[in-house]
Amino acid sequence: MKKSHILVVDDDKVFRCLITKILNRAGYAHISTASSAEEALGFLGLIASGDQKGQKPEPVDLILMDMLMPGMSGIEMCRCLQQDEQLRFLPVIMVTAEDRREYIQEALDGGAVDYIVKPVEAVVLQARLRVALRLKKEMDRRIRREMEIQQQLHLARRLQEGLMPGPLCNPEIAITGAALYSEKLTGDLYYWVQVSPLCYGVILVDVMGHGIPSALVCMSIRSLLAGIMTYSRDPGEVIQELNRHMVQLYRKRTGTSYYLTAVCLFVDLEKRQITCVSAGHPPGICLIDDGEPVLLESSCPPVGMMPAVPVVRRGAPLGTDRYIHTPPLVLHYQHSAKILLYTDGLVDYCGQSYQETAKVLARVLHEERSADDFVDYIMEPIRVRQRITDDISLIAMNIPGP
Repeated sequence: MKKSHILVVDDDKVFRCLITKILNRAGYAHISTASSAEEALGFLGLIASGDQKGQKPEPVDLILMDMLMPGMSGIEMCRCLQQDEQLRFLPVIMVTAEDRREYIQEALDGGAVDYIVKPVEAVVLQARLRVALRLKKEMDRRIRREMEIQQQLHLARRLQEGLMPGPLCNPEIAITGAALYSEKLTGDLYYWVQVSPLCYGVILVDVMGHGIPSALVCMSIRSLLAGIMTYSRDPGEVIQELNRHMVQLYRKRTGTSYYLTAVCLFVDLEKRQITCVSAGHPPGICLIDDGEPVLLESSCPPVGMMPAVPVVRRGAPLGTDRYIHTPPLVLHYQHSAKILLYTDGLVDYCGQSYQETAKVLARVLHEERSADDFVDYIMEPIRVRQRITDDISLIAMNIPGP
């Protein structure tokens, strides 16, 4: 700490010299001085002033400053420092000839970490400096650690975004998705895959909670989807497999109950058929042949809440017998279909019930023609406002008519 750079700010030249000598004798060799708060702000690079104009500011570890000076006071300078993102944690010790409680309270409220009353005693000054510099060192360590964490979270977010599929568009079907995060990482996930030339599987997942734990669960789910959805064209079996994974990996191995809501559907273009299962998820909307909207309502509990039912697939029994299972919803269309799936973050943002939100979104499906138009119409106003309390994800699908 003896290598620390200390800035002494006082309009009294004699006092500046006295403090500099005391600090030099204590082993502090890097001392700078300023005769006013304005000069000090120039030294720190907050304002262009005198000799400092155009120069790169020199890092300072601590400021020792007179409280009352001509022009800008020490308290006013403290408030300026508090408004700067880089300097707001720079420790300031006030030096004052006034031992009145209201002055000291105002200095501490303004951002000073400590104060010393004139005449300054060398022992007291050195003790206060050691404490303040230790705090500065610890704060610097925490800031560096926070920056490292933010960089890691930024990388993790890019990895998450890279796992989301890009838009799929061909003459037979168009699928696109979008996501807005309430935190650095998300517990929402969407995925689609072409399982055969005329069959497509789509799933939207919303893991409970927010942040890193939900994101980790989400990533583990994502690693399974390609295999499960390519292997099976039954949305019920996909949900069953996800439920088995959640129960075995989290409840049985860690003792932690994690659950997620999901809606999974398969579109068979040859049969003109949509098969859907929703597990505790907000009701998706399907508009068939420009008729009345059909709600894709939940048909079983959220995934991970209960053990799985026995599902025999190619002779291999899976699970136990407690997960509630109902047959999938099967819809047929003659010419065209539009589908909109979304997470409950959109419902929370709208501030309405599931049914009221679905009615509003159904009108969007009637009015907008392409999948991209669906997404832009809904998400763009939310992006502009930016502040959301829950992750928002949606999938829009358009099966155009002949």
